Amino acid sequence: MNIGFLPAIILFTAQILASVANSSEMQFTSGWSGGNCLGCEWTQADGEITPDTPQRFREYLQNNSVGYVLVLNSDGGDLAAGIELGEIFREQDLRISVGRTVPLQDGGPGQSQSVVEDARCLSACAYAFLGGSVRQVKTDGLLGFHQFADETLEERGTITTSGLAESLASAREQYVTGFLVDYINRMGISAELYPLAAAAPPDGFHLVSQAEAIRLDIDNSADNAEIWSALPFGEKGLIAEIITNTSQRQLRLYCTSSGRFHLTVLLPVGMYDDIEEMRKRYASMGPHLTIYTDSAAVPVRITDVLSMSKTGRTVVVTELAQEGAEQLAQASGFDVRTENHFNRANESVFYDVFEVGRIGGGQDIAKAVLRLCI
Repeated sequence: MNIGFLPAIILFTAQILASVANSSEMQFTSGWSGGNCLGCEWTQADGEITPDTPQRFREYLQNNSVGYVLVLNSDGGDLAAGIELGEIFREQDLRISVGRTVPLQDGGPGQSQSVVEDARCLSACAYAFLGGSVRQVKTDGLLGFHQFADETLEERGTITTSGLAESLASAREQYVTGFLVDYINRMGISAELYPLAAAAPPDGFHLVSQAEAIRLDIDNSADNAEIWSALPFGEKGLIAEIITNTSQRQLRLYCTSSGRFHLTVLLPVGMYDDIEEMRKRYASMGPHLTIYTDSAAVPVRITDVLSMSKTGRTVVVTELAQEGAEQLAQASGFDVRTENHFNRANESVFYDVFEVGRIGGGQDIAKAVLRLCI
């Protein structure tokens, strides 16, 4: 963080005027859904952001791993501390979302799940959220931005010279505006966010929708892929492949000489290494899922989870009808609406392996490959 900004921002910024529902100081705790997978462990952050919160988080990091994601649930608090917290999130290259951690229904001791119901990240928390390297807004209304109300310097306890307080008061709003715009820009967020926040009164919020979060680069979690490519297989066969740009998953679409059509996903090492656990999860949740495209709903059946002996990579194998394979080949993205298949939110990570936010092109290549079965 730019340390030179800290004294002034601490001096000039203000806290939310509305009463804070989760008013106890922010605490950091570990969440675990059971098993060994990429999304099975996370850190929950609940409560008000105070001037001590950044240091408390640094102390937490000394003895704990954040896990897959840091989940925020806060009505806000101290703006300067929120900005500093966001700087730490970026420094630590953290994935951020909004939610609450609750006991896992029918789970074992210590097992929990992350849910979005009754969760929110408002005011200073919303600005901290922007510091995440990967930011996910799972539904509308979770993030709320607003303008910050003025406080006199005497009320903050930072200065007692009334004449100096008066001379600085006129510069407060301009300085805070510049500081926030600079922070928003450095975090890679659209500059359009600040006027939207400034238009909301101190006792109200501009609640961000999912679509707006994506448009303003607040949500950058979509794992997109470039164009389909054709890979030779055997003497005459071809496989269509796309590679996602964030997780580096390889999704392959092909048919076999026996007339069966498959979508397989090759996962990077470390993403899901426990194949037995993954098999159990798919067995308990049911092997059938639906991949939605912009124009179709494609039923897919998970047939196996394998480990590649040479590389140690996990491979998820599915089977689908020819029509479904052709629909996937023409798609601009894959969306797995997991709520149709199970209830426990923490298990969504096992179906997320099939999701692709956007496919850049090459659909004709993918469709042509399906005529040359391996």
